[in-house]
Amino acid sequence: MPARGVARLLGLLLLPMQVALAQQTTAVAALDRETIRVNESFNYTLTVEGELPGRPDFSVLEVDFDRIGREGVTSGYRFAGGRSIRINEWVVLLMPKRPGQFEIPPVSIGNVRSNPVAVEILPAEQGGTAPGDIFIEVELDRETGYVQAQAIYTLRLFVGVEARNANLSAPSVSGGEAIVEKIGQDREYQTVRGDRVFTVRERRYAIFPQTTGRLGIGPIVFEALTIPSFGFTRSTRVTSDAVELEVMPAVPPPASHSRAVWLPATSMRIDEVWPGGSPGVFVQGEPRTRVLTIVADGLLETQLPELTMAATPAIRQYANQPEFSRDVRDDGIQARRTQRVAVIAMEPGRIELPAVELPWWNVAEGRWETARVEASAIEVLAAEEIEPVSEAGAGPLPDAAPSPGRWPWLAGALALGWLATAAAWLLTARRGGLPRPKPEAGRPLSGRSLVRQLVAACRVDDTRRARDLLLDWSALRFPDEPPASLSALAGKLEGPLAGEVAGLEAALYGRSSREWKGARLAELLCEEPPPARPGGRENEDPLAPLYR
Repeated sequence: MPARGVARLLGLLLLPMQVALAQQTTAVAALDRETIRVNESFNYTLTVEGELPGRPDFSVLEVDFDRIGREGVTSGYRFAGGRSIRINEWVVLLMPKRPGQFEIPPVSIGNVRSNPVAVEILPAEQGGTAPGDIFIEVELDRETGYVQAQAIYTLRLFVGVEARNANLSAPSVSGGEAIVEKIGQDREYQTVRGDRVFTVRERRYAIFPQTTGRLGIGPIVFEALTIPSFGFTRSTRVTSDAVELEVMPAVPPPASHSRAVWLPATSMRIDEVWPGGSPGVFVQGEPRTRVLTIVADGLLETQLPELTMAATPAIRQYANQPEFSRDVRDDGIQARRTQRVAVIAMEPGRIELPAVELPWWNVAEGRWETARVEASAIEVLAAEEIEPVSEAGAGPLPDAAPSPGRWPWLAGALALGWLATAAAWLLTARRGGLPRPKPEAGRPLSGRSLVRQLVAACRVDDTRRARDLLLDWSALRFPDEPPASLSALAGKLEGPLAGEVAGLEAALYGRSSREWKGARLAELLCEEPPPARPGGRENEDPLAPLYR
């Protein structure tokens, strides 16, 4: 075999070993909680990706913590970039030796070291003996809050005996309405109360009150078959205390943003991304994509409104269907609304892209603030400055007419931009993201017959027809400024009717599909006077609908 062939064969045989060696081994340490009491256990998790250079040395953990039992380990693989990556995960149960602020040092695995982890150890819970073999503790992170603002509800189930067929109820609300969302997975650890060891199951909820006043939460009910240390198996039912949240009304926006949506959050920002990292140089009449993302802590993604883009003679902006997402963190829900915006420069030269603003209420500071993307200057090339590519070898055109200047290029670019925008508009409208076109002229709408059709659509739970007829109804109800979408209509209505319209929009466009029942909306519409005459502007309510 030629030397070159031997070298190629040897390279192929060594390729798997080279790939394995090229895999970078990483070690990441994490805790299931960042604040622990001195008499509570917690989980220290070490995840190693890549080839395992040895066994972890957990002895560094024993300086400030006691290890309880042996560590649990699991192994597996994940696929990324067309190759499999080995994963090993160790879970070590630790018990603090004393209170204080600690930094758990890195754990070594061969020549690889994990990251350090900070943890706060609080003194042991003060009190006498435990109230029983099983008991529940609940708490709210605040005593007062704002309507539609997040409150964190935490329950801890303490179990000191063996329990089977266990069932733990979800928190119920009374005295008002609220949206309740479970946060993450349950946490499980051990603690000592009254010289007894209890297994604790901790569960957290984000609660968004929808009405003002005193909102009751709970009680939580736990039921199970328990096996005590002596005696027979028995059925056990344990109930927690109820807690109350004082819900304050929405705060009217400042005069500078009189039409601001009510957005009570702990933080909010607007992220701007351009393909390629920067706006770059525009070409007159050619659309560029701009991605704007609202990031809000303490809100649901369905609460985030559409951003308003200022239109100027030099700039046109058209938003596409939004994308919604959320992250669940220790302090609650972080919501995101992402909009892709087509930006078209209409004039050449150096022009200004207007700022984007979104007012919001800072619940921590108790004041109105504004999330903002600052205005920026962009360079726009005239359309005739972009030379068309000529075919190779093509000769001059005979008897060419004098050049008409830049206008044909400008007209063509604008026409293409208009066609692209119209196509995007139609596609989005079919998905329900943009306002439906107004009814054709020459088809007068009768208020009474329209209400009858609308009520019939609601009673058979026909979401699409109910939406279309509601927009027709809103055009008669608000002729001076007809709402262009269900969210805009809900913003003009008040009370339960606004909530039902918002619920219809959530069923149509929410992040997850939900069943919609239109009976209540039909009932409310029957109580409304038929929109036979154009009405004046309704009094605006600073509390906007939850679903958008």
